Amino acid sequence: MIWLLRLLLAATFRLDDEPVFSGQDRVAIALAPARTWRRAIDELQLHRMFPLIASAVDRHGLAQSVPADLLKQLHLARDDAAQRTRNNMAAFGRLLDAARHENLQPLVLKSTALVAMVGPRLLAHPMNDIDLYVFPQQMSAIQRLVEQMGFVQRRPGADALNYVHPDDPCEFDVHHAFRLFSSYDLHDLIVSVPTAIDGLESIYAFEPNAMLVHLACHMNEHRSNNGYQLRWLHDLAIVLQYYHSQFDMQRIDELLPDRRSLCWLLRLVGFLHGEIRLPMPPALRDAAQGIPPITLGEVLRSLRPATWPLCELRGWVRMATFRMTWNSGVRRTYPRLRDLLAWPADTLRQRRALAATPHKLVDSPRQGVTSASR
Repeated sequence: MIWLLRLLLAATFRLDDEPVFSGQDRVAIALAPARTWRRAIDELQLHRMFPLIASAVDRHGLAQSVPADLLKQLHLARDDAAQRTRNNMAAFGRLLDAARHENLQPLVLKSTALVAMVGPRLLAHPMNDIDLYVFPQQMSAIQRLVEQMGFVQRRPGADALNYVHPDDPCEFDVHHAFRLFSSYDLHDLIVSVPTAIDGLESIYAFEPNAMLVHLACHMNEHRSNNGYQLRWLHDLAIVLQYYHSQFDMQRIDELLPDRRSLCWLLRLVGFLHGEIRLPMPPALRDAAQGIPPITLGEVLRSLRPATWPLCELRGWVRMATFRMTWNSGVRRTYPRLRDLLAWPADTLRQRRALAATPHKLVDSPRQGVTSASR
């Protein structure tokens, strides 16, 4: 089953239209039994990859190989995600137009920036919300504009405000603090980027190195409770391909908070190169050499234990309670025995990777920052 997942992910993560499959790959896909497809699709569903997989299946002419009922599920998920993304980007466009009329320019983050940059190829990206950063002195003005669009504040956070619309599934996460880069002038990390969205000429986003560091650190912060999320790895892959030759390893190293973060980033890059067949960015090639990458097996094993999370005692107690009370009203994903048996080996692999990671090339001015995704 894992061989089929590798091929599907290789097709899904690619940003260009270069051939992904060999003739032998296509024969293997065509001959894959329905049971193999179902096991692969079950894994992809846990990672909320259905919409992106559906687009890749159609783009690479694989629809006839997918069992009909599974293909229908994929297409339904793709259509739902595409509609939500259209709604989100339309709301984002309205806010951006209103903000620019008042000389305000928010920083666009994460999947919102990627969809704007890449355009129709990411139309089926499963966007949960629109992530923006607003400089503190502009926060009250942006709040007023969001509220004028009919959005209401749902929950305040330490670093962001969340807005929802009573008649629309669209959400805004408006960040007003950014602790990952708190020791930098954010103006030095922001560039104007052309978009591939009709009616939207450009956005302000992080420059390539800062964008890569932000996405990797955001993933790492949530890893203990979410595992290795394939949809987040997909976003990282988009950045690595979009800016393939524009990275600066020394700048990346400077922006990362610590050596563990450097190890994590290099393991992610190794995964995308080794398992997903993506070209290695030239600037990262030497640094990643000799660092054991994350494997697809690790990615798949990580999610089920992390949802409790089993890295803490309370997670085991929680899982046992659900099992004993047969709490069927709440959908949970239980770890498999082989997930737990492979856990020690995965931990050792992670430790070997950290031991092989060189000390940071330059001293970071804000080591000790832990809320990396802000």
